[in-house]
Amino acid sequence: MKDAWRKDWESIKSGRLISTKELAKILNIGVSTIEQGRITGSFPIGFIRIGRTIRYRVDDVEKFLSSHRTYKSTSEADEDM
Repeated sequence: MKDAWRKDWESIKSGRLISTKELAKILNIGVSTIEQGRITGSFPIGFIRIGRTIRYRVDDVEKFLSSHRTYKSTSEADEDM
């Protein structure tokens, strides 16, 4: 089940807009983490507001993910900090 989000990701990509809950599932973080970051302006992925509804563009999520380097070990990642 480690990559269960991949199936969901492929199905929601066609919609081009995703909810906060869907984004949290993709990033494997809590909805409240995204909401707090959005309120403070510290969350790195922009959002759009449609009335009272918050949505994220799939293209923005893909850009965010592709902008991060992939590591082979945590010690390698620690070197970049």
